[in-house]
Amino acid sequence: MQFSIIIPAYNAVNTIGYCLDSVIGQNFPKNDYEIIVVDDCSPDKQNNVIQTYLVNYPPRFIKFIKHKENKRQGGARNTALKEAKGDWILYLDADDYWCSPDVLKTFASIIADNSDVDIIESVSHTDVDSYNGDLDISSKYIDTYTTGIDFLLTNYYSGYIVRSAYRKSFIDKIPFRENVFFEDGDWRVKVVLSAQKIIAIDFPFYSYVNNPNSTCRGKNIESFYANVDCNAIMLDIYASNSDRRVRNYGMRRIKSNILSWLKISRDFSISQSTAVIRYAGRTELFNLTHYTLSIIEKTLFNAMKYMPYFTVASIKGAVLTRRKLRKLLSR
Repeated sequence: MQFSIIIPAYNAVNTIGYCLDSVIGQNFPKNDYEIIVVDDCSPDKQNNVIQTYLVNYPPRFIKFIKHKENKRQGGARNTALKEAKGDWILYLDADDYWCSPDVLKTFASIIADNSDVDIIESVSHTDVDSYNGDLDISSKYIDTYTTGIDFLLTNYYSGYIVRSAYRKSFIDKIPFRENVFFEDGDWRVKVVLSAQKIIAIDFPFYSYVNNPNSTCRGKNIESFYANVDCNAIMLDIYASNSDRRVRNYGMRRIKSNILSWLKISRDFSISQSTAVIRYAGRTELFNLTHYTLSIIEKTLFNAMKYMPYFTVASIKGAVLTRRKLRKLLSR
């Protein structure tokens, strides 16, 4: 079997149907790919929808696995990977879909000519607000990279794991962290840095549905802590790399992520955000020797590290003041 498509499902009653339809409708032999759906103890009625598909398709084609405990997306992907029979793995989130019926055919044609490739990467995707169906899109070859480092240092690299096809034998020993948010950030870096050959194409087949309740957009204090943990792990990965270019690249990204916490802190109470910043202060993330900082950036880093309450309160105060001014000016 050539492909396994892994779909973690949680609270997906309104989306799992069009998600599955987009994979089932591929212009590709159904005996050469499988769909693995993992119910991560969803409290909604998504499984009722999934059951309607299980009635019409054999278990060889659509495998349905139920977790006994919630392990979040990382755990669901790990569970599915252990059951996967395909030589190649694609990940798809249950609230998104593929907007082309030629996804598998496109990847298969590239694999046929490149037996040694580890990752086939689409450098683009399609942002949508809701399901729009198939689009008339095609793929365009960009380049071949003989090391993951070469690809990491291009403008094409991103943190998206769902726009790629991964050789199963290549990722088998790189599991996701389980029971956490942002499990894909450090996984993505590890996988790309380990790759020996990556082919990049421009093929926006993946429709990313803008879901305000997703991990990235949801205002959940637990996800704020997870953001810190993920960056701390990535700092270790980048700092231990022997290639100076990788270290410099990684520290620039982490610096940018840390500064983004000032914006994220506005979504929570002063005490909540202060606790997260103090939590980060107990890691290596605020070790200024890791980064190249401007005077303003150095000031902000020191303020977060040594005066987290004052820093968060100042941001919160500025936001409230701006809102009041807007109301006054709009009258």
